[in-house]
Amino acid sequence: MARIWRWLGPSLIIILALAWLVQQPSSLALQAAQARLAGKWHQATRLYQQLNKTQPSVPNQLALAELYLTRGEWQAAHQQLIDVFRQPLSLEQHQQTWQFYAWAGLQRGDQASVQSTLKTLAATPWSHLLRAEIALRSGDLISATNQLNQAQGLQQPWQNWAWLRSAELALPTDPQLAQSLVTQIQPQANGLQLANPWQLQQRLQRLNQLVPQTSAQRMLGVASLWSEQGLWQAADILLSQIPVNDSMASFAANQRALLHWSAGDSATALALIEAAQTQWPNVATLPRTQAKIAASSGQPNLALAALQQAVNLEPVSSDNYLVAAAISLSQADFNGTAAAYDQAIATGPMSGTLALEAANFYINTPLRRCSSGLKYARQALNSAVDDLARRVVASVGLQCSLPAEAEHMIAPLYQANPAEPQLAYLYAVARWQQAKPDSQRLLEQAADQAIQTPWLAQLEFYIK
Repeated sequence: MARIWRWLGPSLIIILALAWLVQQPSSLALQAAQARLAGKWHQATRLYQQLNKTQPSVPNQLALAELYLTRGEWQAAHQQLIDVFRQPLSLEQHQQTWQFYAWAGLQRGDQASVQSTLKTLAATPWSHLLRAEIALRSGDLISATNQLNQAQGLQQPWQNWAWLRSAELALPTDPQLAQSLVTQIQPQANGLQLANPWQLQQRLQRLNQLVPQTSAQRMLGVASLWSEQGLWQAADILLSQIPVNDSMASFAANQRALLHWSAGDSATALALIEAAQTQWPNVATLPRTQAKIAASSGQPNLALAALQQAVNLEPVSSDNYLVAAAISLSQADFNGTAAAYDQAIATGPMSGTLALEAANFYINTPLRRCSSGLKYARQALNSAVDDLARRVVASVGLQCSLPAEAEHMIAPLYQANPAEPQLAYLYAVARWQQAKPDSQRLLEQAADQAIQTPWLAQLEFYIK
């Protein structure tokens, strides 16, 4: 026995040591996990991509799918989850995979993914959250509220999201309840992010600011939040509930038309505006909106007639020239468009807003972007819209090989609010275009801040 132990002992020690090493996370796995916990989404994603090539496993694949969802890369998340479904899963992994799959499907507009998840997770509390999101997207506010009332005891971040949606739905009629729900939301620094953290904080602040407002103002505020998220049908239903005798009713009717127009339904938008004009015949904003919608939908005669009606109601309004510019642009009359913008600036208040309107026209005209576009944007500097003007000048400056001016414009705003995604993006790219030594670090930092925003893809393009 002693001889056997002398022979087996060292071998057993080696075997046990090897088994222990196998159980330890590799250096790559440790780096990936640490980056994920630290909220370094760009670095964590790259590390988990490498890890899944060398050490594929369900936990690693789910971590990568979570990162794709956090960053707003819905298609990549979908494809990753398809790979996960092909493997044996524990009960917890099975539920998490289906939750991720449905969330990616919601963002992609993939009804098949959403409905298959509902069938699979029908008996779970989480299914009520999913049904609430579906109802909200179709404008069924009552059903969304009822479903959220049943979405209790969820894991984070889903519970935070349920409270957020419940607060948005409650705010128009019960601001105290909405405020109490908002106070329960505790954003998570790591793990799955269902919204950009900075933008989420802005939403929470806006909800709190709306609490003391009138019911109509709260409805308009929530509708604005929803329209920004693409929930235009929910926003439309909410705006339709503002009483016609409210002082904000004509504004709400105008917003409803704009919602349908932005959704590509010009016919409904024009019908809503026509009905609103019957109700409020002396509100010049309504025929101006009618003119813009008619011009964009190939009805120049209606557009011109509506503009004339607006002029009759408010003869000296500079907004009439903006509508004239839109009509000229719809007819490819660029000289007429430019002349109308010049007239608007010459006759309007010195707020800078009209200069930015003109700048936007030229920015979307490639041959004039770096000349007239920048000229008009610069005119809005040091005005009431200086903050926005600086962003526009910086953005155009980056497109026109003027990174030093872009940095000069954006640096004060970035230093005051370095967590804002757009500012971080503009500042990092301006530094990168000047080959500054800190540019690579700034780009990666901005990419972490820009999750679920249009700026993320552009930042990834610059990052080596």
